Amino acid sequence: MKKIFLTYNSLAGDASFTSRLHRFIDVFQRDYIIVMNDIVGIDLSRRLQELNPEEYRYMMVAGGDGTVSNFVDALMQNDIELPVGILPVGTSNDFASYLRLPDNFSQYYQLLTDEKNIVPVDVGYINGRYFINVCACGFLTSVPYETPSDLKNIFGKVAYYLKGVQKLTELKPLPLKIVGDSLEFSGELALFLVLNSGRAGGFSDIVPEGCVSDGLFDFLAIKYGGVYEMFSALVDVFINKDWKENEDVLYFSSDRFRIETLDEADSLMSDIDGEEGPGLPLDIEVRNRALPFIYNSEKISISQ
Repeated sequence: MKKIFLTYNSLAGDASFTSRLHRFIDVFQRDYIIVMNDIVGIDLSRRLQELNPEEYRYMMVAGGDGTVSNFVDALMQNDIELPVGILPVGTSNDFASYLRLPDNFSQYYQLLTDEKNIVPVDVGYINGRYFINVCACGFLTSVPYETPSDLKNIFGKVAYYLKGVQKLTELKPLPLKIVGDSLEFSGELALFLVLNSGRAGGFSDIVPEGCVSDGLFDFLAIKYGGVYEMFSALVDVFINKDWKENEDVLYFSSDRFRIETLDEADSLMSDIDGEEGPGLPLDIEVRNRALPFIYNSEKISISQ
């Protein structure tokens, strides 16, 4: 009987997943042996070094985007290419939402019965580590990791918005140089996003045509300028989803990016899948179709 390697974050979201573990085991142990690991307090990469991939069918992770990102990094660093299943139990579950993955364990179990629900997905590589969905910098992008965990657990996404209002008073320009295959830009930005799925921060369809298996990531940024212009661009990007005619929005796609600050005295940090990432400069590469993922093929079409 094949095994499922389950990594879960006992602190993710409202911290309730541990109370649902018995239900998970009840559903999935019909055909699999479950090997469980709480990501809190363990060296996941070292744990995976000791794993024999031939014994396993699926690698599953229960948590939010940050937990998924750390799991993907550990898998890639250890050259494990087994299908990955995400159980969306975090405060923000952008990548799982893009894949249309259910929260119901019985429905999820049904996805595993059909090979058509496995798709190879692009993975990002940035400054020595891997990530799965978004690299960001600037206004609002530090909100996820600056929001206290107790507020996330109590208020969910509302905690992010409350913190975002506070960040309005700290808005400042980012003097940056961006280099990709099809564009080179130097100037001041309010924020930028390097996206895989086109989703970030709980907002869907920021880049409606975003595809996770095309070998390209999307770069989308809001130029720094007048308050009205930046506010209008923010609304077009995150609310209206209609930014292509807005001259204050910068967009292009590429399989590699070089992002560096034009002010060496300005120390800028990135956000990687909702957690604090490396400081600039950033060198980002797309590893095309590097890791197979479970997805709901009946609810979304992804090119294979």
